[in-house]
Amino acid sequence: MKKAIQFCLSAAAFLLLSPPCAAQKIVWGGTLGFGDTIIRHGMASIPDGALKLPDGQSSNITSTDTDAASVVRAFKLADGRSIVYKLIVKRLENGARFEALLQAHEPTLEQVQEWGIDPGRVENGFLSKYTQPITLNNGDILSLDVLFEPRSKAKLVEFFQISTGDPIARRNPDKLDEVIARRNPDNLKAEARALTLDDLTLTVSGYEVWRNGEKINDGGGGTSGRYIWLGLPQVGRAIFTLSTPPQGAGFEKKAIVNKNQLIFSIDGALYEWISKRKIVSAEGSFYVWMKFDPTFTFPPIIAPKIAEKINGGTRWSYGSFDRWPGEKKED
Repeated sequence: MKKAIQFCLSAAAFLLLSPPCAAQKIVWGGTLGFGDTIIRHGMASIPDGALKLPDGQSSNITSTDTDAASVVRAFKLADGRSIVYKLIVKRLENGARFEALLQAHEPTLEQVQEWGIDPGRVENGFLSKYTQPITLNNGDILSLDVLFEPRSKAKLVEFFQISTGDPIARRNPDKLDEVIARRNPDNLKAEARALTLDDLTLTVSGYEVWRNGEKINDGGGGTSGRYIWLGLPQVGRAIFTLSTPPQGAGFEKKAIVNKNQLIFSIDGALYEWISKRKIVSAEGSFYVWMKFDPTFTFPPIIAPKIAEKINGGTRWSYGSFDRWPGEKKED
């Protein structure tokens, strides 16, 4: 059965195969997924801060089965130019490896309106460097130089980490002195702070949704963040967080998470958002803050036509974001 197109939008917003260099301060965004596969994306400027990262970005994924998906990336630069392209991912060897292929994507008239871009100012010349399929191992990071400014020599780089489990992070072996220095207890004490709920994320992968004991969706894929949301056709959107949300934001502590199951109620119906892996790392059952949003009013960067389709009951959707509007979060 063909899976519905699912969206993951992030207000903060790729060839690899070595750890990113020290100049690359990656701003990781949300996650996309199909089947058991998780695609994490991020962005960086090289040198750090040389180019302003775009505020509004769009990532949408289309999957016809559990072994292949097409991800369309689109964002607009401050000077009016836009970057639009397509990443096609195929699972190999049951997810032990992946094949990634980059292609141009010609926006439809509807997408032009949704993204607010000028089709005559779409740049995808960088794709000429990535004409052949790229084979990746599980957990590898794919880096793409999507924009290069000849005068300043600055680059805008996008990153995709493709895996069948939690992304693997490792230090840059070229920075051995830094690693040794960080093992010094005095250095560690200087940077240490207390762990709070703001540091905890909710993670759903390869999900199913049940209502009153009946499965109503097995869309696969997943998302991870301090705030995660699930859009239910003809119902609205449920937003969840372990962190204490800002006062007056409309959240109530009435959802429960246990291992791979997030349980909540809307209008008397009992829903279960079930993940193939644990939603929180701790053992036991925990209350979760929940906000029901029948009109899908946030995030503000979402295009009205996309919101209209979700609210109109034509699409399931899910996504994540790092903070609530106006919320200040310690770095």
